[in-house]
Amino acid sequence: MTRPVGIGSSLVSLTRDFAAYLVGMEDQIRRDYRYALCGDEIFMHTIIQASPFADTLYRPREGIRLIDWERIEGRSPHTFDMDDLELLEQAVEDEELLFARKFQETRDFEIVKAVEQMVSARG
Repeated sequence: MTRPVGIGSSLVSLTRDFAAYLVGMEDQIRRDYRYALCGDEIFMHTIIQASPFADTLYRPREGIRLIDWERIEGRSPHTFDMDDLELLEQAVEDEELLFARKFQETRDFEIVKAVEQMVSARG
């Protein structure tokens, strides 16, 4: 089994080349992580850190997503709403984050529209 050297979110952004590399390792992934606890949060991070793609990681620890685990709702991260607009704007500006998790349009559609406008304004 490949020894875990990385851990992180299962929500990742991959290049086409790394995705192809990963698909080529399907048999090994199935064998090594079949019974792993939270395997989806280990296998990609472990494989990329031991691969030729290791030096291509962008913000390997933080990623490019804003996820608010401080205000947990049940077992899920906080759902952003209009009260969080300034936080989202600041995160995009200061940290160059590209995504945020999570929004719920049935709960607060105004934040969805505001983020869409923010993104559109940035070009």
